[in-house]
Amino acid sequence: MALLDAFRSQVESHARFFDHLVELVPAKHYIEREEPPANLKYLRKDARANEKRRLREVGKQRKRARLDPDAAQPTALDLQRQQAAAPAAEHGSAPAVAARLPLGGAAPSVEELRQRLHKRIVAMRQGRHADDIGGAGAAAAAGGKASQVQAAREWRRQAASKRKRPEADAPPVLAAAQAPAAPVAAGLRFSRVDLGPDATKKRRRKKAGKAELLEAAQQKQEQRQALEGTVEGRVLAEEEGWKSAMARASGQRVLDDPKRLSRSLKKEAKLKAKKAQAWGERQAHQRKEQAAKQAKRTDNLASRAQAKLARRKDKREKKLMRAGFEGRRDTFINA
Repeated sequence: MALLDAFRSQVESHARFFDHLVELVPAKHYIEREEPPANLKYLRKDARANEKRRLREVGKQRKRARLDPDAAQPTALDLQRQQAAAPAAEHGSAPAVAARLPLGGAAPSVEELRQRLHKRIVAMRQGRHADDIGGAGAAAAAGGKASQVQAAREWRRQAASKRKRPEADAPPVLAAAQAPAAPVAAGLRFSRVDLGPDATKKRRRKKAGKAELLEAAQQKQEQRQALEGTVEGRVLAEEEGWKSAMARASGQRVLDDPKRLSRSLKKEAKLKAKKAQAWGERQAHQRKEQAAKQAKRTDNLASRAQAKLARRKDKREKKLMRAGFEGRRDTFINA
């Protein structure tokens, strides 16, 4: 008898354990729904809208019932038992369903759950020191907030006062720049203005060619000839002479003689033509040598091909010769 009681208690504990495991699994994963969901894709527009509205209402009702603490929520095991009892009730016979055995005693009531929640909230508030509502903590918080408000007001007041008197707070350099400029004395001229290091750099002038120099020298010569025998002509000739002398003394080349410039240009033209002729002859010679090399290469390739063909013919002739004979003959052997 004792063995039977021990076996029964063990079976009951196992049953409670497996019932609890079944409760942990959501019922929607293994309990078939009463009616399959309608495919909204194949419905008409008005029917689809009505079905969506009905599904929203059903979802709201289910959610409200699921979150209601006073309503007893059926477990997965209860749903299975209800589905198993439905066919038997239709036939008029009530099945013998074993009572559900709760795990760890009776389920807690709503009041017990509320008390647990209240204790948990109190413990959390004590952990973050939030229980002194209306006491020293609240006063300190209120005082800190008041001090922050006062500091913000003071900062706004100082900013407004600074906006009203910008001249006093402006830096001396800015004040000097904003001050009116002193009047310039009459008759004062500025012969040179420094625009910075980049502005003082002189652009490198392109060296004039001999053709330009010849044109400038011819213009000067015509100008001197036009002013020859006059005071202006003598002054101009003297200035140009001094300028040329100073340039030569400083080491510069002075190219102001039209005759020498023209001779130099003619000499350069002849030299250029001579170089062009030499370059043309060189290119012609290169083309000639290239053609000769190409012809030689073509001949070499042709001779190599002929030699290869001759070697193949000799090899074939040697293969056709029989032992004891002199080779292929045009007539009969016994002739």
